[in-house]
Amino acid sequence: MSLIELIEEFEVSVNENPYAPENYDKVLSRLQVLPDTALLINKIYKEKMKYFRLRQSELNNWLFEIRTIEDIQERSRLEYAFYETIIDDYPTVPIMTAMLELADQLLSNEQITEDKYQALVSKGLQLCGYDFVNGNDIWRISLNLLLQRYMKSKEATDLDTLIKLHLKRLSYPHQKLDESFEEFSSLITKYKIEDYDQLIQIANKVYSETKQKLPYYEKFEIQLREVPNDCAIWIEYMESVYKYQPNFAHVLTILARATQTDFSFSNQGQQLWMSVIYMLYASDDVNEAILTSLLERYLRTFPNSCPAYAENIKNCIALGDTGRKKFIDIENRIRAIDLRNISDYKDWKLVALAIMQYKYQNELSNDSFQPLDDLLDTMVTYALENKDVFHSVEKLAISLYISLGKFSHAMEVILSMFQAFPTESSVWLYGIRCFIEHDVNQESVRETFRKALSLAGKLDAPEKLTEEWLLFEQVHGNIDSYRKAVIICNKALQAFMQSKATEVSSRPVLHVDRKRSHDISEELSRSREEFAVQVNNLSHDVTDQDLKEFFAGCGEIRTINLVELNGIKQAVVEFTNELEVFSAMTRTHKIIGSNEVTVTRVEKSLLFVNNYPSSCSQQEVREIFASIGPLVSIRFPSQLRNKVRRFCYVQFARSQDAEKAISLYDGRSYRDENLNQEFAWEVKYSKPQERKDRTTPISERKVRVSNIAYSIDEKELRNEFSQCGEIDSIALPKAVYDTKKRRMKHNGGLAIIAYRDATSVEDALRKNGVALKGRLINVSKQQPHSNWTPDDFDTLRTIGLVNMDPSLNTFQVKNFLEKNFGQVSKVLLLPNVGSALAEFGSVRDSGKIALGYSTIQIDGFQIQVTTKEAVVEVLNTNINNSGPEADPNEVNTKPILVPTSIKRRRV
Repeated sequence: MSLIELIEEFEVSVNENPYAPENYDKVLSRLQVLPDTALLINKIYKEKMKYFRLRQSELNNWLFEIRTIEDIQERSRLEYAFYETIIDDYPTVPIMTAMLELADQLLSNEQITEDKYQALVSKGLQLCGYDFVNGNDIWRISLNLLLQRYMKSKEATDLDTLIKLHLKRLSYPHQKLDESFEEFSSLITKYKIEDYDQLIQIANKVYSETKQKLPYYEKFEIQLREVPNDCAIWIEYMESVYKYQPNFAHVLTILARATQTDFSFSNQGQQLWMSVIYMLYASDDVNEAILTSLLERYLRTFPNSCPAYAENIKNCIALGDTGRKKFIDIENRIRAIDLRNISDYKDWKLVALAIMQYKYQNELSNDSFQPLDDLLDTMVTYALENKDVFHSVEKLAISLYISLGKFSHAMEVILSMFQAFPTESSVWLYGIRCFIEHDVNQESVRETFRKALSLAGKLDAPEKLTEEWLLFEQVHGNIDSYRKAVIICNKALQAFMQSKATEVSSRPVLHVDRKRSHDISEELSRSREEFAVQVNNLSHDVTDQDLKEFFAGCGEIRTINLVELNGIKQAVVEFTNELEVFSAMTRTHKIIGSNEVTVTRVEKSLLFVNNYPSSCSQQEVREIFASIGPLVSIRFPSQLRNKVRRFCYVQFARSQDAEKAISLYDGRSYRDENLNQEFAWEVKYSKPQERKDRTTPISERKVRVSNIAYSIDEKELRNEFSQCGEIDSIALPKAVYDTKKRRMKHNGGLAIIAYRDATSVEDALRKNGVALKGRLINVSKQQPHSNWTPDDFDTLRTIGLVNMDPSLNTFQVKNFLEKNFGQVSKVLLLPNVGSALAEFGSVRDSGKIALGYSTIQIDGFQIQVTTKEAVVEVLNTNINNSGPEADPNEVNTKPILVPTSIKRRRV
């Protein structure tokens, strides 16, 4: 293909779709191997920058091509234009310094004016002066410019301007503050010695105040030197600076540093942009120019990000006529990249809500370029198809239609929701309340109640509908309509109870031998939420015993949890079956003590939390969720099978807090430093009926794949092995990572693949000997890891721990010991005897705890410190006393152990 044909092809593809990066990259890769194409490459990069923020590697390639131009003047002109183009995207000290050096050359050659150079220096100071590490480089250029001006003019005003700028530099926290003070002192000594004492006194005051701030900056800078790509540190840095020095120029300087590497283009990098955007939102006086610029760069950095589009669309509302043009451009881009179909619905929903809000605002201003009625056929229809449990799009559409006086349209959406979610009582209640609020014919409301309760056997909470109907009749009906409603409600509840009874009787009975009362495996045959009620408006002096007496006769009470919410006491009471729950709910509106209470079913407040970071203690997990809303309880699994189980059940006092926890944490990814692997939080409503079959251990669902090509990544493995069945997880235990670039160098030649179903393993084993990327792979069943034994632990470097709570896992023990005493080599849990062994890296560290502590507290559990020999003695005693029929999980009564400090003194 000739050069002309190549350019023509590029122009056609970009005209059709300027939002596809491959259109630019394809022609650039071809041009870069051809001679004398620097000008064309320069033009294409400039075109691409309109729609995408370029990576550092692309900037390097662009600059390299410009510097191949032989004509010196043309090369300098284009290089200066290059810096002008990219400086807003990369307002960093290295780029600004390079631009100023080039500008200085152009000034010498009279290619730019002195005013333009001075304006550029001023801009550099504005963009980069707050850079703690390198900002002083820009300050020196600025100060040198003023010094040269003074040397030429010898005007007192020029010297005063120079002194003021020096003092201003001293007010900016930066790494070379001491040098800056010395330079100021030298300046005064040389040019204004007569006022030295007075000016040094002023400078010293400014310097001292700034010096006090340095530790707060240095704390973050030290962390970033070790882990420069940790988004959480950058975000905390920006938030801390803004909290104590609310200056957005300072925050934007930090953001520029954080977003200059390729890592910042990863999904985690979005957090950097959103944190600053939220800071702007929270400010009393939002700078629309800064916000608009920030949002545009955010979108160009993440051109497939739904949050980026959503925030830009919402900003269009504030921009008036300019916003209208921007919205059209954004909407064209969304269509061109088919954003809806390439995104998960929970992400796309953000865009849908923003578009609806924008179109609604245009409808109010009589400036709508697309009828709002299209919402029904587009956004709402797609939301219904995707079964959004929060119904956000549908509810917003209803509210907008009602606001515009189009209640018939709102009713169409409500009826569509009834049809799409016939078993959700909350949907029926939402629609019925809309009908009542907007004076729909009372008989139509009653008919809707009847229709909903005709599905009582399938509804999730029919008692809510029955209560709502009876309240409706008390306000809007008469005694006859009330009695008819009571009859229908009673029949509906009977149908519901019969349905539940049939469901319970049809469930398979699971036989679990010798369950411990606190072992969470009990959850297999029991759902705390299915059989629990919430008691509201309790008096402050109510006790567990009062509640037991109040519910006497309702059935067996398993647990009672009392919690205070907004100064009002409430309780969650767990029963054993549906009939008992129904009986308990009949106690609503009765008196406990001096208060009339309400009794309702507990719904959507119990969460299953999986894959929390291994570095988190139980207390830290508890604090994470308690910061969202009041907790009823949090339960961690037993480690009796000596497996690390990183999940728990979190029960909130309010369903809206549970919903918020899901939106904040479900799917949030992080890198687990203990396991050297990427994980994502899993936070979902607890649904015992939908749990995985736990009768097949995960060890029987794993295969070991070795001799794989180093270049193969997880995606390629998933594509190959998903042919055998649904994959649960893929681990690359020997992978080698580039710590600077935070990416995998190679996979280490080994993968462990876990399937959802054990039957998939047999199909996977048939791939043994298959060629994958030119290598014959070995596929075998994954053998269980061999556990440590007490003989593997060095006696002098090992301590024993007894009275261990069985819910504590290896990582929680290891993290606590390392945080407080020193490096730990290995930990062996012995839950059968409530003990553990921990080997330290040095005798000094083991001695520190052994001689100084008789007990320690891990996650609120009091644990006794002893020796390895004492734990082994208990273990041997337990084994010798165990008959052939003994339960290996049974914990024997342990002898009293002598504290390590005393035992060692005897020696």
